[in-house]
Amino acid sequence: MDKILFNARVHTMDEARPTADAIAISGGKIAAVGSDEEILRLQTAKTELIDLKNAAVLPGLSDTHLHLRGLGESFLTVNLNGTRSIGEALGAIGAFLAAHPGDGPVRGRGWNQDLWAEGRLPTRHDLDRIQTGRPIVLSRVCGHMSVCNSRALEFFGILGHGGLPGGEILLGEDGLPNGLLTETAQSLANPSVELELGGVKQRLAAAMAHAASKGLTAAHSDDFPPSLGGAETIMRAYEELQAEGKMPLRVFEQAHFRTPEALGAFFAKGYGYDHAKGSLYKVKSLKMLADGSLGARTAALRGEYADAPGQRGTAVYPQKELDAMVALAHAHGLPVSIHAIGDRAMDMVLDAVERAQKAFPGLSPRHGIIHCQISDEPLLDRFAALRVQALVQPVFLEYDAHIVDARVGKTLAATSYNWDGFLKRGVNVSAGSDCPVEPLDPLLNLYCAIERKDFEQRPKNGCYSEHCLSPWDAVSLFTVNAARAVGEEGIRGRIKPGMLADLSVFDVDPFSDEPERLLSGRALMTLLGGKLAFCAEGF
Repeated sequence: MDKILFNARVHTMDEARPTADAIAISGGKIAAVGSDEEILRLQTAKTELIDLKNAAVLPGLSDTHLHLRGLGESFLTVNLNGTRSIGEALGAIGAFLAAHPGDGPVRGRGWNQDLWAEGRLPTRHDLDRIQTGRPIVLSRVCGHMSVCNSRALEFFGILGHGGLPGGEILLGEDGLPNGLLTETAQSLANPSVELELGGVKQRLAAAMAHAASKGLTAAHSDDFPPSLGGAETIMRAYEELQAEGKMPLRVFEQAHFRTPEALGAFFAKGYGYDHAKGSLYKVKSLKMLADGSLGARTAALRGEYADAPGQRGTAVYPQKELDAMVALAHAHGLPVSIHAIGDRAMDMVLDAVERAQKAFPGLSPRHGIIHCQISDEPLLDRFAALRVQALVQPVFLEYDAHIVDARVGKTLAATSYNWDGFLKRGVNVSAGSDCPVEPLDPLLNLYCAIERKDFEQRPKNGCYSEHCLSPWDAVSLFTVNAARAVGEEGIRGRIKPGMLADLSVFDVDPFSDEPERLLSGRALMTLLGGKLAFCAEGF
């Protein structure tokens, strides 16, 4: 045996033997699971013994939707997460400017007007209070709206621009752009630039190290920029990082393309499903955006927003264009992973998937929808009938628990964020953080799945608590269901002989500790294929 982990609380997620004390590892795989006495008998002179000191062990946890490149870039930009007023946000921008002198554009992310004392959206006039000649572009926490200062509007040629399909340039009372851009219009202030390989590697390496430190062993990541050349740079960066021994987790690319032409060019160069098979990095699906966010009121709803009559959100694609993209991916055996938050957006994606399945009945890619927030019971039935996965973000309830009733009304809110409803219908449900939109911490995500409360444990009884998940179901979202999402349930997701030795070790046990303990818990160790990928200082 190469390694034996003992003196632990092991939760295998294997119904045949749900718990154990010790794990034996050989050749990167689980060799045996059992009691300390049983497993320690297997040691040889070369076996490394690891005393886990009664820590909790889970199958390696996966995050099934995040943005590793975006996380890496966020380490180098203005961080507005947690700011409680426009004034506090301006203070953070000013501090960043002082620490990063120059004349290039300043970028940042994380503001949320619902958390600000002013309770309103920012405008260019707010940002213009910072006396600078530098363009400033700040993305909302959801990534579906940005605010620019006047210099940025001028610098990027947005003044007088009519906008783009699927996005808006919002106007002020004076009839001029007020600095706010939604959805595709944000690209006007974020022009495509050629990615530099060294910088990309630096950002990805930092993001992956952070993910491993939170207990993750796998990440399903949306990293591609709009161009094929940029996509190839990303793939090369991961290839080189693995060769250099700098990949502490498995990465499954949700390859983001916006047009059939770009996706077709990707296929024409020989790329596609499972590209780089056998490595720690693989292309696993096509990522697209069908609508916006609930917080920005750009999620596409069938009806009007309850707190904004006349508004129904933004559908990024006309149905025919969405159909074409899904059909092209399906025909090449590449599953889709499409962002859809509103019920209307999910209807559109399911329509596109149904048409693709009928056009190519011999193929069965594991299509999925990311977020799946605003739903009713018939919509869940369609997921099950079409065998479409749900890639959800329980941690979204940290914020959305306080706005969903106001946004869509209590009747629709009561059937939304309905992960248990999906599970009861046999839909494969896996979970992620959408980091850097939300914190990259699976323990916080587990807490929200089990309790349906924010991090201050509100509301007292949970947000529509009838949908709370059991610890078993919640952990399944990050283990066996996450492995199933990319067709790897036969090799990952459970701790049982023959499975890859991907393990996550924590100082808190989601099965036996009070749920609020998850809020302060931390990862102690991760193993990837039996090799140490992360170990907390002092453990």
